[in-house]
Amino acid sequence: MAPPASNPFSPSIVREREPESFRALLDKPDLVLDLLAFALSTASGPYSSIFAIRTETPTNTPTIADGCEIDPRLTPTTEYGKTPGDLAAAFAKFQKKGKDARDTALIEAITRTLHYGCNGGGREKDLFAKIEGKAGANVRAV
Repeated sequence: MAPPASNPFSPSIVREREPESFRALLDKPDLVLDLLAFALSTASGPYSSIFAIRTETPTNTPTIADGCEIDPRLTPTTEYGKTPGDLAAAFAKFQKKGKDARDTALIEAITRTLHYGCNGGGREKDLFAKIEGKAGANVRAV
C-alpha cells in the first residue's frame, strides 16, 4: 500500500484518481444527474465550474414587455447572484430536495439556455419550428 499523499489534489494524484472517479460515476446515473442539475441551477452560484459545460444567461425576455407576461421559470432568481461558501453543503441541501426538484432544475436551466431558433446558418429553423410545435408554443398566449 502506498503512503498517503500529502496533497490529494496534486496534479499527479488527480490524474490517478480521476479515471476511477469517473468510472464509478458511470454506475451512479442519479448522482450524475443530481450533480448536473446542481451545477446548472441557481443553487451552485453563478460562477461554479463543476462541469466543462459553459452556460450563459441569455436574454429571453422581450425588450418591450408591455402586455407580455414572462413565465418566472425563465428568469434567474435573485439567489442566482449568490455563491455558496460551502459547495459540498449546498449540494447536499440540493440533493435532499429529491428527484422531482432535480428534474425541475434541469429542465428549467436547460430551457433557459436554449438559443431561440437554435442559432445557426438558417438550417435550424425547421428544427426549432418542429420543437415549438411539439411543445405547443402559442405566441399569442404570451
